[in-house]
Amino acid sequence: MEETADHLSPGDEVFTSFGKGDKNVCSGRTDADAGVEAVADAGVGLPPFEPFSPLSVGSRDNARLKVRMAHLYYDSQEHTRRAELDLCLQISKLEIEAKTQVRLRQLELDASKKAAEANQPVPVSPSNVSSVSTSPSPNFDM
Repeated sequence: MEETADHLSPGDEVFTSFGKGDKNVCSGRTDADAGVEAVADAGVGLPPFEPFSPLSVGSRDNARLKVRMAHLYYDSQEHTRRAELDLCLQISKLEIEAKTQVRLRQLELDASKKAAEANQPVPVSPSNVSSVSTSPSPNFDM
């Protein structure tokens, strides 16, 4: 009667012939050792991977939704921040333009004031009048 790996204990030895390229030949293991390890390994390990299980699809969709919501939130925050910065920049430009207009108007008023002072006749004092009238007139007949 022939014994199989299911009925063997780890201490039993089984002599079999090895085929060419058998990986157990080099390691010194027997078929009985391999059978015992195969039975022991069958109970240990992770459950089989099912890439399209209902749980993984739902969680993947939830993760995508969360990522999309985060992108939308940060995009709206960035849009709001840019709008605030643009408004501050526009206000600064308008303030600079207003200061420039005030300064130009002030310079125009100063220039017109100086021009008005230059066009007014110089008031003649009585001492200047007497010296002008008493001075001898130049003789051009010579």
